[in-house]
Amino acid sequence: MKYGDFMEAGLKTIRFEIGGFSIEEAAAACHTSARTYKKWETTKNHPTWAKSILLCKAGILQDKGFQGWRIYEGKLISPEGYEFSSGEIRSIIYQYALIAELENQLRSKDQFGKVDDCYNNVIIFPRNKKRDSI
Repeated sequence: MKYGDFMEAGLKTIRFEIGGFSIEEAAAACHTSARTYKKWETTKNHPTWAKSILLCKAGILQDKGFQGWRIYEGKLISPEGYEFSSGEIRSIIYQYALIAELENQLRSKDQFGKVDDCYNNVIIFPRNKKRDSI
């Protein structure tokens, strides 16, 4: 399913087909009674946040920047199927620091004529600046 398809799906579809949750599990996630939750599904008159809660519980990321990404068993999974643990994601900033240090070393050696074409074989990854607040 695409990003927009999730929000177009009915509450029951999200609960049962996408999340595989019982009515009781869905009600608990929405902090309501099973009776109220059943009413939401049958009348299609539910709070707008109920779908978001169930999609999050199912591990579906709703941000358009993460379209096709999901979370499963503590891992972030890309649309292509690559899995990333939280430790791997946290290590990215250190990998950028190592790359920057390598770039600096290669530049300083190149100034003194000690490096031929090896700098041209280094792949430079773009770095995003840390955001102060969300």
